[in-house]
Amino acid sequence: MLFRSGFTSVHASPATDKAKIQQTQTQRKDIESKVEMMDNQIEAIMSKIDGNKNNIAKTQDNIKQTQIDITKAENDIKAEQILFDKRMRVMYMSGSSSYVDIVLGAKDVGDFISRIEDLKNIMKFDQNVINDLKTKKAAIDQKKIALNTENTKLLSLKAENEKKLADLTKQK
Repeated sequence: MLFRSGFTSVHASPATDKAKIQQTQTQRKDIESKVEMMDNQIEAIMSKIDGNKNNIAKTQDNIKQTQIDITKAENDIKAEQILFDKRMRVMYMSGSSSYVDIVLGAKDVGDFISRIEDLKNIMKFDQNVINDLKTKKAAIDQKKIALNTENTKLLSLKAENEKKLADLTKQK
């Protein structure tokens, strides 16, 4: 029995090997530079996220403080409203609900003029109280809307940045 074995020798040319090594090194450098770029982008986004977290914390502190201010203002409004309501109730119950009755009850010209001046001051005071109540209520509503808008905007920005970070991390 005679066995023959055939060997085929495979010889790669040194030029081909060098070209493949060079190509692989170039690909490696490209990949490394892409990874480095992505790392830089990730760092930038993480920095934005940290900044957003700080802004969110500040906004939440502002919201808490504003809520305290709003509660105080609402309590002040309630107190002023109660005072105004009591005054109106007393005027009604005493039978002096009509300003004309007060003026006509004057005993002489001096008393008449004095009563008119008093009524002017009372009416001006009442109008100022009403305007002040309206202004305070409007300011409170405006602060609530502004804070909610700012908080929503920051939370949206945070979510957007976290999505970008997740996408870049996935790409990397």
